[in-house]
Amino acid sequence: MKRILSIVIALSMLLGAAPLAVFAGGGDDFPTVPCINEGNPIRAEGEFEFDFTGEGVYIDLYTGSAGMYVIESTSDLDLHATLYDSEGHEIGYDDDSGQGNNFKCYCNLGFKTDVYIYVGAWGSPSGHVKVSVSYSDVQSVNVVTWPTKTTYLPTDRTPDLTGLTLEINYKNGDKATWMPASAGIYSLVESPDGIGCNSYFEDEPTAGCANRVWFSCYGYNFSYDVSFRAYYFDEARVTRMPYKTDYIVGLEDRSFYTDGMLIQLYNNGSPIETVNFRNDSPTHPFFQEAVTPNEYSLGANVVTIRFTNGVTAELTVTGIENPYKSIEFVKLPDKTVYDTTPTGFFPAPDLTGAVLRINYKDGTHYDYTFGRNYDLQILGHYFFSDFSTGLSVGSNTVIFEYCGMNTSFEVTGVASKIKSIELTKLPDRTEYYIGEQYPSIKGATLKINYTDNTYKTINFTSENRYVDGFYIDFWFDSIPVVGANTATLWYGGESVTIDVTFRENDVKRVTVAKNPDRIEYSLGSIIKSEDLNGLVLNVTYNDGSRESWDYTANGGLFKGVPVFDTAYIERDGYNAVDLDMAGHPATVYLLAKDFYVMNHSIVRNADASGNNATIEFTLETGGKFNVTFVGSYNDNDYAGGYFTLPEYGTFSYSIYRNVKRADVTGVMIYVFNLEIFVPCDDGHVEPYSK
Repeated sequence: MKRILSIVIALSMLLGAAPLAVFAGGGDDFPTVPCINEGNPIRAEGEFEFDFTGEGVYIDLYTGSAGMYVIESTSDLDLHATLYDSEGHEIGYDDDSGQGNNFKCYCNLGFKTDVYIYVGAWGSPSGHVKVSVSYSDVQSVNVVTWPTKTTYLPTDRTPDLTGLTLEINYKNGDKATWMPASAGIYSLVESPDGIGCNSYFEDEPTAGCANRVWFSCYGYNFSYDVSFRAYYFDEARVTRMPYKTDYIVGLEDRSFYTDGMLIQLYNNGSPIETVNFRNDSPTHPFFQEAVTPNEYSLGANVVTIRFTNGVTAELTVTGIENPYKSIEFVKLPDKTVYDTTPTGFFPAPDLTGAVLRINYKDGTHYDYTFGRNYDLQILGHYFFSDFSTGLSVGSNTVIFEYCGMNTSFEVTGVASKIKSIELTKLPDRTEYYIGEQYPSIKGATLKINYTDNTYKTINFTSENRYVDGFYIDFWFDSIPVVGANTATLWYGGESVTIDVTFRENDVKRVTVAKNPDRIEYSLGSIIKSEDLNGLVLNVTYNDGSRESWDYTANGGLFKGVPVFDTAYIERDGYNAVDLDMAGHPATVYLLAKDFYVMNHSIVRNADASGNNATIEFTLETGGKFNVTFVGSYNDNDYAGGYFTLPEYGTFSYSIYRNVKRADVTGVMIYVFNLEIFVPCDDGHVEPYSK
């Protein structure tokens, strides 16, 4: 919510509004309220401290000469700042989104003048604030490539900066490439100096009219021409029905699932656009709603799809009788005894091994065997009946609901067997740098002491924090400060605290001197640590010194800390891959080129254990490749892994075992956003009673 407010405030300022002050027309009349440092302006390489009392304040800065200045804050408060020239025009804005709780503004001026800094806070807190002013080491900012989108719909309200490439030149000779929209239009990437790029349309969007996009960064303002096309359609037709077209009368009234539906839009009889509904979310801004009858009736029911311009499309779905009579568990789950903990922590019910019988009104039934948690999300809703206490010692009721029916069974809660926990060996790392967010558990040995005087030890050889299916909570106890801090580890309701030390990160800026040896990957591929080999970074420190840091030569370690683990390439074009230089962020840009899987075929079924299914994929280019899927299943019948195609990259896959589809048991494989059912080849077919 805070970030949304910051955008609203920023936009209001861009349109000429100022918070907590009234513009009086320019010159010495701005601002109309006295500055908190009236008569004693801050100058470059200076600072000003004051106590914040919940009211926004103005601070006077006298630049003294032309140049680029950096204005930043130091405080525990949640701050934002807007810079104004002497006539009340906004020349800069920043909030705390990229600087912890502080702001960092750049002001680029071609003459000496007074600059007024409005400082505000989210909410009405009180605290101490220090505002510092220094000369920037940014020499210039140039546009290398402009955004590719120059034509918009009348419903668009935010400029799309995709394709924008900026070059930042520093006084020490460094150059940095910055692609603000490489993480997507609604998730802009910050610059190497931790600032954002603000953009807006010059005029109110109007269909069929020219417009202009303005964007600003480092105190520089840029603009380019765009237009809003006159978008018009007068007819809509459903060309592909949704995946679900049958609805149970009385149970699913007013429900409607659009997933899979295609609607063709027409202008005077000519097709102009297809609206594709995926995961119940249309991709068209004019879509308004799907209107169903108040209650479905048996047989045909008309559903109306409405668009905001008044155009509608209709389709017919079928109301069917409720075929269900009742549900019951004919076999209880494998697990019916649960450990409780002193803090009341409780797991979700585990239905693995249970057999649910669905009884139909025609006297038949279907027995469903639970083999994996994924099934539970599809089939029904289940929970412990007492939400207030969760799982308690003694008898507990598990309720299962499905299609308006419910059944239940009892499980037993027993007193926790965990008496205490201790770290008999500390993690390999107990020293951190300001900016790091999570403590490392690698190298630690956890001893779990039980009430029967037995114990168990867990050696953490990686950052994997799961023990016996439970997640280990391990976090810093407060916002870290330089010096002594603490971190607490929780397991089974018990906790242990260790001492950690934080050091000041003396890194000021990180820029890419040489890209990794490979920068082009396929959409959906997984980038691993070794994929960044060849990367060279220029690291500039706060004292002005500079280091050329070779990723490969240093084994991916900066100050003994891994700078990168994995990343997922999730969008076409450039993707921003984040590095963590001991708490200081850095960005590497990798290019994704999608390759389309046109179809697939099963070369070999999965074996009885659910492994070794081989699938042949055919690409859009006509190329083919085979992949054999293997994995070690966990308690929930889930397996996953990676496979590598040298030309395209490394991809992840996941497998769920014991999937029933029609009268065959097999595995479900998810890869390339495809869901592929592969029957098991165990020599028999299970009966299917309904």
